[in-house]
Amino acid sequence: LNHYQTGTNSFRVAALPPSILTDLPATTNFYAGHTASFKILADGTAPLAYQWYTGATSTTPINGATNEVLAFACSPADDGVSYRVVVTNSVGSVTSSVVVLTVSTNLQIVGPLTSITRNVGSAAVFEIVADGALPISYQWHKGDSTPIAGETNAVLWLSNVQSAADGSSYYVSIINPYTSLDSDPAMLTVQDRAVTKSPTG
Repeated sequence: LNHYQTGTNSFRVAALPPSILTDLPATTNFYAGHTASFKILADGTAPLAYQWYTGATSTTPINGATNEVLAFACSPADDGVSYRVVVTNSVGSVTSSVVVLTVSTNLQIVGPLTSITRNVGSAAVFEIVADGALPISYQWHKGDSTPIAGETNAVLWLSNVQSAADGSSYYVSIINPYTSLDSDPAMLTVQDRAVTKSPTG
């Protein structure tokens, strides 16, 4: 029995303290209203416990932040706040680097408007793709800056376009609680159909 116990004990893996395999970046940027997410990858003898903190030296833990991932909807008040996580097991603990959160409130156009050509009687559509701080709303305008009533989505649909609309331009105002941005205008060209055929039968 003594020989057996000596042999099995020699194969026992020693408990290892936590170590960080993938650390936090120095800084990260998110738009206000979006989900800010930080992730740590650690190793060591299980079980590993996680606790997130704000600030480089704060000893007050973030309530409920006890996973390898910290995620929350960020706001302008979070701009410049730093975060870190302490990983602990039965042997010891290790502290991650500190990441500083930058929260942006601006808007940007990812996909601009494109001018289009349509035949008389066809439908026409303009679409804008924007990103930025949430919530984002839209207001479409004709070229003379007249708001188009009820057109408050990212897509403007025009049905049964006629020759009178040829040469009309459209643009969209993109709005969030912090700023607004107008797109460049796009032109609608309306042309006659090559052949007009009346249905029969």
